[in-house]
Amino acid sequence: MPKPLSQLLDDRQMPIDGFVQIAEELSGYPSEDVRLMSDLATNARSVLNQLNQDPADTTASELYHALLVEYKKASDNFSRQIGEKTTDSAARRLKRIVQVVAHGQAQRQVWALKKTVAKQLLKNHQPKKLMAALHYRSLDSMLKRENIGLIYAALRYTESPRWLKLMQKSYVSLNSKDFEIRDAEFIAAPGGRWAIIAVKARSISNVNELGVIIFWPNLQADRIASLGLSILGLRAADELRCSSAWLKLHQFNPSFSKLLSGNSTVSLSSHVKIADGQSVTWSAIARAFASRPKTDFPQSFEPHLEKSDLNRQTPSNLLLGLVPHLHLWADCEYLLFSDTNGLSVSCNLADMAINYAGVRPLRKHDRSAGTQMLKEQLISRYLTHQGFERHILRAIENSVSGHPDDYAETVNFNKFGAVTNRRLKVV
Repeated sequence: MPKPLSQLLDDRQMPIDGFVQIAEELSGYPSEDVRLMSDLATNARSVLNQLNQDPADTTASELYHALLVEYKKASDNFSRQIGEKTTDSAARRLKRIVQVVAHGQAQRQVWALKKTVAKQLLKNHQPKKLMAALHYRSLDSMLKRENIGLIYAALRYTESPRWLKLMQKSYVSLNSKDFEIRDAEFIAAPGGRWAIIAVKARSISNVNELGVIIFWPNLQADRIASLGLSILGLRAADELRCSSAWLKLHQFNPSFSKLLSGNSTVSLSSHVKIADGQSVTWSAIARAFASRPKTDFPQSFEPHLEKSDLNRQTPSNLLLGLVPHLHLWADCEYLLFSDTNGLSVSCNLADMAINYAGVRPLRKHDRSAGTQMLKEQLISRYLTHQGFERHILRAIENSVSGHPDDYAETVNFNKFGAVTNRRLKVV
C-alpha cells in the first residue's frame, strides 16, 4: 500500500498495513487504499485553491495557519448568526448551544435505559459522595429534584473506582426489557451546587446508556468558541446514536447483560475483530450502511434496527445552513494533509475547534477526529465489496445470536506467509 497512508493512519488499535492486507484479499484486490490516496490528493488541491495556496509547494505549517484563520472567520460568523453577545452569561451561552445541537438532530430517538430502572440501580448502590457534594441527606430527595442523566454524568467525577466498578457490575442484572425508545436529552448543566463537579469534568459528557449529553459550565467550555462547542456536541450526539444502535441490535443476545456489564459507562460501542490485532469499529460499519439507499440496508440488521437508527451527518454539513462559510470544510472530514517534510495536518472541523481553543502549534495539534474519519472512509470503501461485506455481516450476525466465535468462513493468508484460517469474530 502507499507509504503515506500508512504513516497517516497506523496505530496500535488498527495497524493499517495489516488491515489493508486482509481487506484487499477479502474484496478481490480492488486497491481501495490507492484510490483513497488519490482522492485525498484531489481534496487537498481543492482546499488549497480555495485558500489561495499553491498546491505545488504549500507546507503543512502554512496550511494549518490558513485553516486557523478560516476557522476564526467561521466562528465569528456563527456567533453572530445565533445572536450571541459578549455580555451573555455562561449559562445563557450553553443553553443557546444546546438548542443548536438539539435542532441539528433530524432523528433524536435512541434506545436507552428506563429512568425508573436507572434510579433503582442507584438505590441499590447509593452514591454517597455525590449526595454529599450536592448537600443531600437522602437519595430519594436527590432523585426527586435532580435530572437522572445529570446524576449519572457526575458519578465518574465523585465516586471511587471501587464504587464505579461495583456499579458497572450491577448492569449484569439488566435485560432488554429495562430499555425503551425515547428522545435523546441535551442538557446544559446548572451552576450553584453543581459547580464543584463541573470543574472536574470536560466540556461535554456522554451518558450513552441513558441517552443523555451534558454541557458543563467550566473553564474548558469557556475556552472553546460556540462554534467549536456546537461541533463537539454534534459529534457527541453522533456517538450517542451509534452506541444506541449497537445496543438495540444486540437486545435479544442471550449475553446482553454481560455485554452491558463488560463495557464502560462512557462508551457502549463495540467493534468487529477480523484477525489477531485487527478490528473494524462498529462506528465505521454504521456510517457505511447509513450512507446507502434503504433498499441496500442489511436484512441481518432487521427487525432490531431500522435505517433511521443509523442516520448520521457530519457537523459541517449540519451547520452549513447557519454558516455558509463552512462550505470550505464540507469535504475535509477525512482530509489529512502531509507535506514533503513528513509533517501532517488534520483539516477536520472538530480537530480545528480543539486546536484553535488550545492555541496548539502544528507539532502538538489534535488530529484524532480526522484520523477516525479517514479510517472509517477506508473501511467504508472496502464494505462496498461483497466479499468483505459478507464477512463483516456474518460476524455481526453471530455476535447478535450470542455465538461470536462460531464462524465457518475463513481468510487464507498464504500469499503473505501468515497464519491461515483466521476467523472473523466480534469482541
